[in-house]
Amino acid sequence: MQPQNVEKIEQGLKTTTVRSTSESERINIPVGQSEIRRIGNKEYMVTNRGLITVDEAGGKEAMLQSEGVTSAEELSYQMVRDWINGRGKLYVYDISDIQGADPFTC
Repeated sequence: MQPQNVEKIEQGLKTTTVRSTSESERINIPVGQSEIRRIGNKEYMVTNRGLITVDEAGGKEAMLQSEGVTSAEELSYQMVRDWINGRGKLYVYDISDIQGADPFTC
């Protein structure tokens, strides 16, 4: 993950990440499942929502906000810019802080 994205996650500005099929295979969290993963120097709960369209993920505006940006042009990769503009499907991962979370509902 790019350093500026790790920083956004640590600041609570970025709560999702989207990935291609090959990247998803390397992440290795089954669809619908959550696992604790280290991002930067902290552990987070990462949930694989599956291979979905931007509309299925909540819509363009919601995804821009969860990515910690205000426009598609701020996204680093053309694949993600295309997806946010309604083309294709990518794997969507929710990233949440586990500090203070109920261990029985994570």
